[in-house]
Amino acid sequence: MEREVERELQKIASVKGPWVERMPEVSILRVRVDGSGEHDLVYSLIHNVAHTNVAFMFGEDRRLVPADDTMSVVRGVFGSYPNLVFEVEAGEVGAFVGGLRGVASESQFAEVVKAFGVRRTDPRVWGSSDWITVEAKRSDPTTAGVRDLDRYVNP
Repeated sequence: MEREVERELQKIASVKGPWVERMPEVSILRVRVDGSGEHDLVYSLIHNVAHTNVAFMFGEDRRLVPADDTMSVVRGVFGSYPNLVFEVEAGEVGAFVGGLRGVASESQFAEVVKAFGVRRTDPRVWGSSDWITVEAKRSDPTTAGVRDLDRYVNP
């Protein structure tokens, strides 16, 4: 199962496209394998923001190159400030990836979030956050408690 999931996720790794600029800085992807949650897979989707130059502290917006932004897919929980969580059934990972790659507008991104995202106002947000914390403790107990939802978005 893990191989099939990762084969699909490779389709969004290091790929440029208009969908990438709409993604938050760090998203957590939970792939549900079974109903227990014990065998679920977790990935971090990291938005790599392209710049023409990073030598200056101010005026960053003038040096952004959104058309060159890419996405990194990292196995596990990465980052202290996740901005959004996606929860996808293992059999729907292809639909999730296809949905992301097809995003060309904010409204299309909102549709992907509606189908697969856990918004800040979603009643599942705390259960999802708890699962991520448990998974992080299991895989890397030294950084498991360093997670802040202050930057969590509600697209």
